[in-house]
Amino acid sequence: MVFNPPYGVRIQADIPEMYKSIGNTLKKNYSGAEAWFLTSHMDGLKHVGLRASRKIEIYQAKLECRFVKYEMYQGSKKMKYKKV
Repeated sequence: MVFNPPYGVRIQADIPEMYKSIGNTLKKNYSGAEAWFLTSHMDGLKHVGLRASRKIEIYQAKLECRFVKYEMYQGSKKMKYKKV
């Protein structure tokens, strides 16, 4: 999935709440999927609630943006150690 949510430049919205809502929806309903965000709203990315597996800095006209990849997984992603 690719998201290009509003940056808050031309469309005014509650960016942190919108990004949080997208992150919660991805976590709850899209286990096993990959999602990419294209945004210049760096603060909004802090509210997604997922850990990015990849970040690419790009420019869209004069706007500094990030293309950020999130990988959804089921359960927790804790390291498992084997006893030796």
